[in-house]
Amino acid sequence: MKEKILAPRIRNFLNNDDFKDEFAHTILHKQNIFDKAHLQMLERERREQEEQRLQEEISARQMALQAEQNRYDEVDLPQQNYYN
Repeated sequence: MKEKILAPRIRNFLNNDDFKDEFAHTILHKQNIFDKAHLQMLERERREQEEQRLQEEISARQMALQAEQNRYDEVDLPQQNYYN
């Protein structure tokens, strides 16, 4: 809290030790962004989401390939006799 306007006003309500204690850490949305366990959890969630996205993409591509194979298999090609 290095704002020249806010810090002095906040100090009016907190003693020096409480001020240092309250503003010695950074918390965003009630989550300490420097907490290693929390950061690891966020990274694990990000990796799991990416893995899920990749699996869905692979599945969609496999289905498209299978559909293309099925269309190819359904085409009646004329029988050619190479020995006559």
